[in-house]
Amino acid sequence: MNFRALASLFLFLPEGEPREMTERLWRFQWKDTLDHIHLPTGQLAGPHGRAYGRDMLRHTHGCLKFHVHQEFPDIFPLGVEADGGSSDLHPALITADPPCPADLAESFRTARAPRAVVRVVDSCDFAVGLAECRKQPPFWKARGTAAGWDLQIQSKGNPRDPSFRGAVKKTTTWLGPRICLGTVNVEAMGFQSAPLIAHWPQTGRSDRANFFTAMVLARFEGNDSYLPGGVLCLAQSRTRVLGLLRFEADAEDGAFPSAPEALLAFQVNLDSGPEVRVDGRRGAKAIPPGGVATIEADGVCAAVRLLAADVPGAEVSGVIGSVADPYGVKEGGAGFFHRISPLRLAAGQSAFVAFALELAESADCGGATGLAESLRSAPVRVEKSPPGRVRLDWDGFCRLEASTLVAEAHYCLTPEGAVEGGPVGDEK
Repeated sequence: MNFRALASLFLFLPEGEPREMTERLWRFQWKDTLDHIHLPTGQLAGPHGRAYGRDMLRHTHGCLKFHVHQEFPDIFPLGVEADGGSSDLHPALITADPPCPADLAESFRTARAPRAVVRVVDSCDFAVGLAECRKQPPFWKARGTAAGWDLQIQSKGNPRDPSFRGAVKKTTTWLGPRICLGTVNVEAMGFQSAPLIAHWPQTGRSDRANFFTAMVLARFEGNDSYLPGGVLCLAQSRTRVLGLLRFEADAEDGAFPSAPEALLAFQVNLDSGPEVRVDGRRGAKAIPPGGVATIEADGVCAAVRLLAADVPGAEVSGVIGSVADPYGVKEGGAGFFHRISPLRLAAGQSAFVAFALELAESADCGGATGLAESLRSAPVRVEKSPPGRVRLDWDGFCRLEASTLVAEAHYCLTPEGAVEGGPVGDEK
């Protein structure tokens, strides 16, 4: 809705500095959007801190696609046109909005894949520290003075300054000829978030796309819901990802993760015609230690290998099956998950699950069997040293380092982007 808000300002602001600032924001909004649009799938490529669905074409709650379609009706598909809700009105509201800047539109039309887009979305200057409104309670509940908000801005620092000493939170997006894949280096799993998500075209359809996503869930009496204290730390190189699931207190109520079962789940949309295998074999019900689970759907394969798991008092096991994804699609999903049972954690404990993931077109990797074998033999190192930290290295081209300590809150960012917990953290 940023487009609508900015367009509304143009109607009221006279010439002068506020209008010039609005024009700069309008340009920034368009550039950032177009940099992440993946034309083969009609998607705003991930990752997403907040998304109403996994497939942009199948719903109208995310109104962004109407703006993009209005500018590029010949190359950007619209998908569904109405859902019977307030979104029906949105296309009419934007007809008088200012156009996309002409030079950005031209650059978008001539952009070529593959390409990578990296963005810094948050930062913490260790010299300033975190303002109160960036600690618990969550930012969106914070109240403060003008001076407090000024301190909040200062606490972010300027990551582009050579003298900056702090941490950054960044997103990485790969836009390939068919596949787009996006990750964020650290994100707590909350409602509507998609810290790791990929898309590719669905054969013969311009009104929908396929998607593959990772989720951290809690299962209570057979019902799945997001685990707010589950944090995914991710490092991406093209379509390869190193991942670490770690844990912290719920930002809403400060409670530490606790559930009969926690799930690290990987899933695709069911109407992609997926086939799930383990080590290249069909019909498996479980994933053995060191095994590689794959999903092959519509000419694309996704493979996941569990590298290491250390969760106090819990058993970690791989299972083939689907989970309830409230922001998936009505057709449902298919996939597999690693079950952590039971999950009972306290501040200062060390707990993590590490994994490696790769996506590839079936024709390029030898299908599910070929990708499974490639990932199983991939030179990935896992080092649990010094205590309370894990380093992952995929043959030098993809690296991840993060704390494994259970944190008390969203307290401060560490150099690798993971979240530490005040007195139990090791970054001061």
